[in-house]
Amino acid sequence: ASPPAVPPAAANAPAPSAPAPAPAATQAAAPATGVAARLAAGRELLAEPGKSRYSVQLMLTDGRERAYLKQYLGEAARTVSPDQIYLVETGAPESPRVHVLLGAYGDRVEANAALAALPEGLRQFRPYVRLLDGVREDVRRSERR
Repeated sequence: ASPPAVPPAAANAPAPSAPAPAPAATQAAAPATGVAARLAAGRELLAEPGKSRYSVQLMLTDGRERAYLKQYLGEAARTVSPDQIYLVETGAPESPRVHVLLGAYGDRVEANAALAALPEGLRQFRPYVRLLDGVREDVRRSERR
């Protein structure tokens, strides 16, 4: 079915005087939840050594399965803040991997508390606390291949 036609008078009518949020402003306020955005966030997280030392690794998955990653991010965003999810690529070109991390914590106690508070839906892949230096080392190893 085609969309309803807009009467010519309505199409040329002046904009309503009530302020409406600009689409760009609305998008800027919302956290970026897509795979590419969360990969960029993961690179930023690892580029700041010393600021955060720990994270909770929710899972490690096949990097070629972008549709699955997108679906997982959407489901995870229902229970945790999307801007707390980081994706980090590792592995070889023939077998790329993506680490899905939650949060950035200064110490193991904070990270363990976050792990203990995880919603049931995020526990399916046996998440664990991970040193970010270990993730950085995984990235370095994969870059040498």
